[in-house]
Amino acid sequence: MSNERPGASLGAVRGERWLGALPFAGLVWLWGFFFLRAHLWWNEASYYTYGWAVPLLACLLCYRVDKSSLAPVKRVREGGLAPVGWLLVLYVPLRLVAEPDPFWRFPLWLEAGLLIVLTLTWLRWLYGREAVGLFLVPCLFLLTALPWPAVLETRLVQGMTSLVTLATAEALLWMGHPAEVVGHTLNVGEQKVLISNTCSGIRSFQCLLAFGLFFGEYHLQSAGRRVFTLLVALALAFGFNLMRAFSLSMISLEGTRERYETWHDPIGFM
Repeated sequence: MSNERPGASLGAVRGERWLGALPFAGLVWLWGFFFLRAHLWWNEASYYTYGWAVPLLACLLCYRVDKSSLAPVKRVREGGLAPVGWLLVLYVPLRLVAEPDPFWRFPLWLEAGLLIVLTLTWLRWLYGREAVGLFLVPCLFLLTALPWPAVLETRLVQGMTSLVTLATAEALLWMGHPAEVVGHTLNVGEQKVLISNTCSGIRSFQCLLAFGLFFGEYHLQSAGRRVFTLLVALALAFGFNLMRAFSLSMISLEGTRERYETWHDPIGFM
């Protein structure tokens, strides 16, 4: 017969719950303040207006994870909380560096990476190594809400704008409007049609890239199916944006300036 009192056992269970709940609340607080700064990009940069949905979708992915195999482990086997403490020590100066300028991309990415490592380290301490594999993709998915590095973003915008310009020129030729491509401008006779960076499709490219990654993980697709989903998403982004650029070019060539201004935004939304 066990000499352990029921009250002591109940107290131990409650202690385990508080031990897991307090770090969880702290992580939610840190992530909340991080996205409070990141949301400035979602408001100011039109490329990232989808960013507000990423944290919600990441929570849905975490909820979707099969947690039946998770169980609290003995803390001594996981090396204690020393790694979590060291990560918090690194986080404080990084947070102070990033505070003056929330639009500085580099510390924003460093902070996100550190928070991901901190989250996974806490999960490993609480549930063991298996938890890291289960929650790795939902955590990495949060990075899709961040602005891309400036050099990569600029090259992508310029490259996609050039592709859209060339494809639009070919489509105009089929419609009886031979066009000469000069940079991002189409010269059709004496008329000029500018394919600006806003017509590059970068917004839909980044948005559908994020949602393609989400659906691949949500439906637990194989690696091949995930790649296929991403390719389809990116092809749709390019195809629909090409239709937008072609439609606006035709309106610019055959319509009036007032009609072009009237249809510019509605065609983009459609």
